[in-house]
Amino acid sequence: MVLLFSSSLFLWNSVLGEYNDYNETRVGIKKASCNIYQGSWVLDNTYPLYESSGCPYIDSEFDCQKYGRPDKLYLQYRWKPTSCDIPRFDGKDFLMRMKGKKILFVGDSLSLNNWQSLLCLLHAAVPDAQTTFAQNKLYFKDYDVSVAFIKNWFLVDLVNNKDGVALVLDSIQGGKEWLGMDVLIFNSWHWWTHTGKGQPWNYIQIGNQTLKDMDRLDAYSKGMSTWSKWVDSNIDLAKTKVFFQGISPLHSDGHQWGQPDAKSCAGQTKPLSGSTYPGGPVPPEAVVKSVLGEYNDYNEIRVGINKASCNIYQGSWVLDNTYPLYESSGCPYIDPQFDCQKYGRPDKLYLQYRWKPTSCDIPRFDGKDFLMRMKGKKILFVGDSLSRNNVQSLMCLLHAAVPDAKTTFSPYSLYFQDYNVTVALNRNWFLVDLVNNTDGVALVLDSIQGGKEWLGMDVLIFNSWHWWTHTGKGQPWNYIQIGSQKFKDMDRLDAYSKGMSTWSKWVDSNIDPAKTKVFFQGISPIHYDGHLWSQPNASCAGQTKPLSGSTYPGGPAPVQGVVKSVLSKMSKPEQYAKAKQSSAAALRETKEAVTHGLGSASAYTAVKGTEAKETAAHGIRGAKNVAAEKGMVAKDETQERLKGLTVEDKEKRVGVVEEVGLEPGEVQVKESTAGAGAGAGAGALFEAVGEAVIGIAQSAKELVVGPPAEPEKKE
Repeated sequence: MVLLFSSSLFLWNSVLGEYNDYNETRVGIKKASCNIYQGSWVLDNTYPLYESSGCPYIDSEFDCQKYGRPDKLYLQYRWKPTSCDIPRFDGKDFLMRMKGKKILFVGDSLSLNNWQSLLCLLHAAVPDAQTTFAQNKLYFKDYDVSVAFIKNWFLVDLVNNKDGVALVLDSIQGGKEWLGMDVLIFNSWHWWTHTGKGQPWNYIQIGNQTLKDMDRLDAYSKGMSTWSKWVDSNIDLAKTKVFFQGISPLHSDGHQWGQPDAKSCAGQTKPLSGSTYPGGPVPPEAVVKSVLGEYNDYNEIRVGINKASCNIYQGSWVLDNTYPLYESSGCPYIDPQFDCQKYGRPDKLYLQYRWKPTSCDIPRFDGKDFLMRMKGKKILFVGDSLSRNNVQSLMCLLHAAVPDAKTTFSPYSLYFQDYNVTVALNRNWFLVDLVNNTDGVALVLDSIQGGKEWLGMDVLIFNSWHWWTHTGKGQPWNYIQIGSQKFKDMDRLDAYSKGMSTWSKWVDSNIDPAKTKVFFQGISPIHYDGHLWSQPNASCAGQTKPLSGSTYPGGPAPVQGVVKSVLSKMSKPEQYAKAKQSSAAALRETKEAVTHGLGSASAYTAVKGTEAKETAAHGIRGAKNVAAEKGMVAKDETQERLKGLTVEDKEKRVGVVEEVGLEPGEVQVKESTAGAGAGAGAGALFEAVGEAVIGIAQSAKELVVGPPAEPEKKE
């Protein structure tokens, strides 16, 4: 059994045999009655256990006192489990118990620090013991105990070849040095994140395949799997005890410990209280736990959320004064109708809500980490203004994280050159085809010729529904077609069901789930009728706070049943999750998978059927996008779009504008007094303007303006 530890004193007690029946009593801790991970740091004036000035084994960079750190209180904390005490470390007793044993640390500076700390503890306990020290190994002659360290950042091999240094993910030739030990203590992670000049390899190798780079978390997973197989094949656990120290948070962002103004851990002098790091578990922990067999599905927990024990749909919206994650004024990718603050929305509290599941925390979105994980990937949103709102919000989050990154932007497509990541939108209201025929525009329910544009993507995120309900001049088709049959109209829910079935068959026939991850965002409540949220005289106008709880009071919209039915009939149902009957939290799983760092193309193997567009992923602000725009004029652009159209087409498009009271050739999205929207939540991303608040005016804008202009590049 390989044990995972993150504290040196826990480690030494474990080395002494804390987890077998006999030795549990020797150190005074009984595992059955004491969880040593639950507790707090307490001051103990009998600490520290050694003075750094009296230890000859500390590297300079680890000797804080020698090089001027003014305070000393940090040396006097010890860990106190809630339900027991950890016995005080006794170096002489340790050496007696370990007599004749060889202990080896293997890893990076975390292992180096631990190794030197143990040497100092033992030296303080037996300062006059006969020892020899050479090549990172201290040997206690009187006890026949050796404590050594091997620097190995990756555990897998770094190999010098004629074309450069290869990081070989499936080889551990260096493991020969680890054999014959009684105790092995490993660690690895920090160096996997290095890039540029700080990266000690030129390319990655797996078998005969060489890669310039790859998702670092995936590379780490492959490397750790190789390590675990090496341990299984080479180590007799009856003779050698194996430990993995775990992962250290980087401490580079004060938001993670409730001090948003802190740029790093510099100046911190006290430990955090409690048993859990406020910033949540770091992603590589999931890899380690998966490799050690603690979890069944690595991809479900790669950001520290164990799906088996945490239902992210059950929870509530909570205020967080560290939000929002970006300022709309600093993002060049927001359409004016989504920029509430720019066009006069007076309140800002709605920007500070985040979704908090009842039984876990969703880690804070890290845009740079997202780009690193998605390196070389293409992400495409396909749908209506709900998808448009999503893609713009994601662009803004990433821009805020790496504002100086080199990018190329054309309408609805943003390319991050440094990461080779593309985030784009394909505007497609129905998913099935709209076809211009001689007798008018047909909504063809059994055809997706437009799907050619969706091929070759690594992540596809779909949505569709709002436009299926349009009638009259707001309806962009003249008739419905199925095969050779034509219908003036039909039950819209039936039409939607047929269209969605066509979409599901297209996905089954054209998408390899091993290469492309597919998500369906689900359906948004309309928020027109206050009866649905127990305010019978209200609409969404003026709503500024999210609903409490996990379920939309008005219940699921009927169309959700269509989505769930279609997803359940797909030919590879194991690849798709059923649509959830939740509310304000429902869209979170899709958004977390795509924008919260679950977003690597290997992150999820499921289409997440989510229902509430007004929910958001971890505070990614969309309710800010809900609102009012004053006088957005697109006159010149509209006139340009109308050039070359037939008289009939011009009348049709201008007619839509006239229906909402606008002058032909001028699109103005009227000011709205909408708040966060009933049930939307202030941190919610997905309250699209055209779908709930300004309705047909937004629809008119999309019809009149037409397709985006020719791409323009921006560095």
